[in-house]
This record gives sequence, structure tokens and C-alpha cells, in this order.
Amino acid sequence: IRDRVYADRYQLALLGMGGPDGNSWYDPFGFEPRNDPAVIDWLLADTARRDSTSERSIDLLLSRTIGVLPGLPIGVAAGLQYREQELDQRVDDNFILLDIWWEQDPVSADRDIGAAYVEFNLPMFDSLEAQLALRYEEYSDFGSTTNPKIALRWQPLASLMLRGSWATSFKPPSFLELYTPLNSWWGRYRDTVRCDITGLPQDCWENDYPAEGDGNPDLDPEEGESWFLGMIWELPSLPGFEFQLDFWKFNHQDRVQWLSGQYVLDERGEFGIVREPAEPDGTPGRIILVQETYVNIDTLTTRGFDTSLRYRWTAKSAGNFRAGLMHTHIDRWELTDTIDDQLLNWNVAGDK
Repeated sequence: IRDRVYADRYQLALLGMGGPDGNSWYDPFGFEPRNDPAVIDWLLADTARRDSTSERSIDLLLSRTIGVLPGLPIGVAAGLQYREQELDQRVDDNFILLDIWWEQDPVSADRDIGAAYVEFNLPMFDSLEAQLALRYEEYSDFGSTTNPKIALRWQPLASLMLRGSWATSFKPPSFLELYTPLNSWWGRYRDTVRCDITGLPQDCWENDYPAEGDGNPDLDPEEGESWFLGMIWELPSLPGFEFQLDFWKFNHQDRVQWLSGQYVLDERGEFGIVREPAEPDGTPGRIILVQETYVNIDTLTTRGFDTSLRYRWTAKSAGNFRAGLMHTHIDRWELTDTIDDQLLNWNVAGDK
């Protein structure tokens, strides 16, 4: 970052105490006479911020057949995995001293992940196939987890295939969600809480307020459960045409989400809303700072379906072509009421 301004030096120069000798003025309009180049050089500096992330992994995989079911081989795959993830964020001294909107302390984090997994492919009949899988993972910073998966595939007709699955999942917070450095900005918010009480235009309009946000090292990992049920149909009378329909449902426990100040205000909460002292009649004071961060919400349930139409054809003189149309419909996106309890009872300034 080139030619950034030292905030404290800028203030001194406006008061006539700038420059190498501490006795020079800086004119912010600076047309005629122009500012002394020595003062300009004294005000400016170059700075740098360096981010580095890396991931290394070692995988060992074994697959083979182990017998038969109704005349078809049983497939099995098993493996071991080891991963290392690292984050290193550093800035030079000027970055801290200069008037940078993102003031950052050095951040260094790492985690090791060990995993073992096994998967069976079970051809129960010519047209029916099952899949059973199990994965165990151990995280150096978030403990261990075991997650199964069960899937079925049935093809009653050559042109029709039905499938379904159930599985669980585990996801630790990312380094970004845990360790994003504190940064500040001006955000536009509507103070719904005061508006409900006073009805005054200055409370009911959207106004600019100072805001800040960062990562949350106290986050818990997400856990999930998923269901899929779908079909693929190929039209026999039109080779190359394919219709696909999939229904899905996800339950996420402790889902990590950035909690915006406007959502808190709309829910009449207090999370991260720093105010002036209450007025004599009990009306909450005006907002002086909005604090935002990542939080774990209790449960998020989503449900919907995906539809797709695809058509492939070949033109001898022009080549292969493919056209498709895809559509996703979400008919449920529901948070439990627990998040509202958190908003009402947790103040970031006091508890975070």
C-alpha cells in the first residue's frame, strides 16, 4: 500500500507542528502556495500486509472386491488421511501506525486433522445397489467426530433411476471465522428499537453509525444431517434427453453465521449494540457503536428441490452440442427461536 498518511502527523501538521523540524504547516487545500515537499514526504509512508495460507495432506487409499452378492462383486474402499492447515497474517510497523481502516495484530493459527474412512458398495440385486460409509476425523483444536452415510440406488427401468441417501456431517469454523482481525467502518442502520418508542424521523430513518467487527475464537463447530431423494429419467423416444429431480433437506446445528447489527435491531435485541445512557423516561439511548461478529446459531433447517433438463445431440458437420435448464426452489429456510434469546441476553461489549 503506497502513500498512506500518518494520522497523528497529519493532525500535528494542521496545527503548524509538522515536518521534520516540527514547525511546518500543512494546507489541506494546498493550491497556492503549494505545500512544502518535505512536509508531504514526512506525512506519507508505504506499508504492507501479507497473508499466507497453506494446506498439506497425505492420503493412503486401498480398494478391492471382497466376495459377491447375488452374483455381483462387493466393493470396499478404505483409507487414512492426514492434513495440516496453517494461517499466517502479518503487517509491518507502518501498517499499525498509519491511518489504515483495517488495523491488524499478527495472526498465526494452525490445525492438524487425522481421518480414517471405509466405504462398502453392496450390489443387492441387478437393479438395486446400496452404499454404506463411515468416516472418523480428529481435529487438534475441535476434538473428534464420526459420521456415517447410507445411500440406495434403484434402477427399475433402463430409462429410470431412483436414488436416496442420509448422512451426517461435521465442520469446524474456518480460520477466517475464528481470527479475522478487528476492522472498523461506517455502517447504515435503522434504530428499530428507538423508532418503536419515539416514532421520531431521526430514529426511524437509516443513519450512519460507527461499526466494527472481527472473528470469534469462541465459536463451536457445525454439525449437520442431510437427506436426499431423487430420480433421473431418460426419454426413450428422444435419445439424449434427460430429466432430473432431487428433493433435499438439511439440518445444521450450531451453524456459523455473521450476525449483522440490522438483524439484531430488527429483532429488538442488544447483541453488539452499544448505546448512550438511557433517557430519564427509560427510552434506550442513541447508538454510539455497532459491533458485529460470527456467532453459532442453534439450528437452521433448509428444504427444497432441484430440477434440471438436459439435451445432448451431435451434428456431424458441426460437432457435439448440449443444452440445459436448471432450477432450484427453497420452500423452507427456518432458524429456531434460540437465536432470538441470544440476541436479547448477550451484549458483545460485556460478554465477548
